[in-house]
Amino acid sequence: MDDIGSRDLAFYRLQSAWERLIVAEDMFRLGHYRKIIASAQDLRLASDYDDFYLASKQDAEKTIADAREFISVVENFLKAHYSP
Repeated sequence: MDDIGSRDLAFYRLQSAWERLIVAEDMFRLGHYRKIIASAQDLRLASDYDDFYLASKQDAEKTIADAREFISVVENFLKAHYSP
């Protein structure tokens, strides 16, 4: 493939990825899930590295519920868009 064809293909792939990201942002409410993931990571880091940190049962239950919600949304998206 010549340089022009390679650039066209690269541009097409970039544009396609960008369009999928826009759809995913809308579909997954990425800002919402970004906060959920950041919160779970903060909880994990605190429990790993803070001296004598104990996560509350309420925090753990909320993190688990948020994770289940996120997994469900991703599974539904994959089934809808990538099922044979």
